[in-house]
Amino acid sequence: MPGDLDDVRGLADEDANSWPSQERRSEKILNELVKGKMWVAWDGTTAAGTITVDTEEPFDVNARPLWPDDQRRKPAPYLRRIIVSRRYAGLRLGAALLDWAADMAGRDHHVALIRADVWTTNTRLHAYFERQRFRRLAGRDPRELTGYPSRVLFEHKTEWSGRIIGNCSRRTS
Repeated sequence: MPGDLDDVRGLADEDANSWPSQERRSEKILNELVKGKMWVAWDGTTAAGTITVDTEEPFDVNARPLWPDDQRRKPAPYLRRIIVSRRYAGLRLGAALLDWAADMAGRDHHVALIRADVWTTNTRLHAYFERQRFRRLAGRDPRELTGYPSRVLFEHKTEWSGRIIGNCSRRTS
């Protein structure tokens, strides 16, 4: 909800170095909240973490697809703005958000994968995704995506099998 903007901005302030500008950050957060793409994990009235699950493919600043053509053929939602308050660090909230996103992607979008692009220079975050059972993929040639900071690509399988077993409904007569 747009009313959550201040709470989410507070979380984003804890990792201000990952944003090009505060104005752009607020614009992206509000857009994702309004479109129902950003989810907030609450601890009572405290925003403990966020995750954005977006079915729209990410593009670089020159409108080029971030993911290579061979990988883009398989549909998958893209995870963004996975933020956990430092106050909740070490409690596996980030892992729970990633697991929730995988479950939701399989159940609601009927896809077998979720994807994330990660800042190229953030090797600690690369290691974190690998510990969470994400597989690192070969990305585009860095010369193709000049000026785009997130060129390390990760993919994770969901539990969705690709089969729809049936359609349940309540009998009314």
